[in-house]
Amino acid sequence: MDRNKWKDIGTRILAVSALPLAAYALFAAICAVLGIPGFSSAANLQVVLRTTIYNSFITWAFAFNLGNGRFDFSIGSVMVLSNIIAVQLTQLWNLNALGMLAMFILAGLVLGAASGVLYIVLQVSPMVSSIGVTMIFEALTSILTGGNGVIMIGRNDLLIFASFPAILLLCLSVLVIVIYITRFTAFGYHFNALSGGQAVSVSVGINERRNALFCYILAGGLMACAGIVNFSVLGTCQPKTGLSSASYMMNAFLPLFIGMALSRYTDRSFGIMIGALTQALITSGFTKLGISSTLQSVLNAVIVLGFLFVETNGFKVQERRMFAEKRKTLGLS
Repeated sequence: MDRNKWKDIGTRILAVSALPLAAYALFAAICAVLGIPGFSSAANLQVVLRTTIYNSFITWAFAFNLGNGRFDFSIGSVMVLSNIIAVQLTQLWNLNALGMLAMFILAGLVLGAASGVLYIVLQVSPMVSSIGVTMIFEALTSILTGGNGVIMIGRNDLLIFASFPAILLLCLSVLVIVIYITRFTAFGYHFNALSGGQAVSVSVGINERRNALFCYILAGGLMACAGIVNFSVLGTCQPKTGLSSASYMMNAFLPLFIGMALSRYTDRSFGIMIGALTQALITSGFTKLGISSTLQSVLNAVIVLGFLFVETNGFKVQERRMFAEKRKTLGLS
């Protein structure tokens, strides 16, 4: 392997790892100076990794539709309703942990398909259709449980998907599947083409509706994976009302923007996971510093806006550097 190839690999590794390493170093240093213990402990890092995986599932789901211009409010309601359906079926049929995982994923896929079909049939904007789907699914979470939710506390034989190694195996399996689907299948080719320009892609024969339906189905399955991690942590799932389930997608913005920025150095899905890791380290650091959840929300919003500003205007720095070098070459500086 030539020197330029090694240099390119080194640049990619450095670019991908810079943000999480910087976030970890910053909060580790602050906690050390202030005498706050526990940030670098194994227990806290396990929580960070669990949060990373959970937010990665949500962001992957969110990205499938947003990548083609569909802002999907319904992913949170899909997660909650798939939780309730899967837990009820698990209890009804006395399934084991793998059986429960299958019920979660199946429920998510079916609900994602239902959301996609409604979007295609109604032929309204995806934001409008997803708000309607959210209201319907939230109503079903109360109807199916009588408003009481579902509970499975103490079932350690079933609630294994928030602990290691089960959560790692689930994450790696899903990551491989997502990368394979987006990079090595006809769906992935069409998805990327539609992301680059829908009008041109449709004009050459790509079926946008079929691709959209598959996006909704995949998003439903991914939200079910997030749901089983969340349920394994809490052991309970309560009904949602008043579009409150839409709050789950708030966890997706920073990882998504970071993943898009890192896509020039690595696969976008892996970049999203790096973004989720960065966000989890920041959240853990804020928590260790005793920052309230309200202030954390404000600071996270500022971080998202700051990252967008830097990413959007980054080309201007390169442009100025290019013109400066050109002026120097021409002897004008």
